Amino acid sequence: METADQYSMASASTLSYASPAIGLLSPSAGQDTFQDPDRPVVVTVSGIEFALMATNVEIGIAFGNVADGSLLPLIPVIARSPSVAEVTSPGWVKPATPMPSNVSFVLVR
Repeated sequence: METADQYSMASASTLSYASPAIGLLSPSAGQDTFQDPDRPVVVTVSGIEFALMATNVEIGIAFGNVADGSLLPLIPVIARSPSVAEVTSPGWVKPATPMPSNVSFVLVR
């Protein structure tokens, strides 16, 4: 591989990860058809192995269905656990597998 004036030999490096699983969605029921724009609905997705250890990766929510054309643009995450500050802390110790994870986003109207 060549990048600018640097060369490296090909490698057989691989990447693997545990499959994510959703355990809970909160709130778990739909909202009324009227939503006060001053009080947005924050949805929290809880589960395991959401790959939140990768601090240099953009995390977002894919919401909708490709097949029926309802897939929305990537919805930004407003909160996550573990946080970037936690996983980059020198004292951070990764919990035993499976790793509990949470992400929150504002429900799109």
